Amino acid sequence: MNVSTNNLGRYAVTVLAADQVLSATDAGNPDSIPMAALQVRESAEGDNGSFTSLSDAGSVSVHTQGVRSAEGGDALSNDYRVIIPFVAEDTYTVTLNYIATTL
Repeated sequence: MNVSTNNLGRYAVTVLAADQVLSATDAGNPDSIPMAALQVRESAEGDNGSFTSLSDAGSVSVHTQGVRSAEGGDALSNDYRVIIPFVAEDTYTVTLNYIATTL
């Protein structure tokens, strides 16, 4: 993602799941994956910290910066992992909402 702000203060980026579960795309599959099984962390070189479980009830911080962005914006990315429970083979999806705010 690219975050651009001219605010001289800090900014933060958070992510919030739009649902409580990752839903199966096959209409005949009743299985789902709990949102806590999907985890995120800010991408960075080297040791970039631990993963945090996502939720639809509260946002997870994925970047905080103490100054405004570069003129063309700051390129940010995240790492995701999912702990797959015993579910039927399928494609599981959820919408993730990213929110950038000035602090």
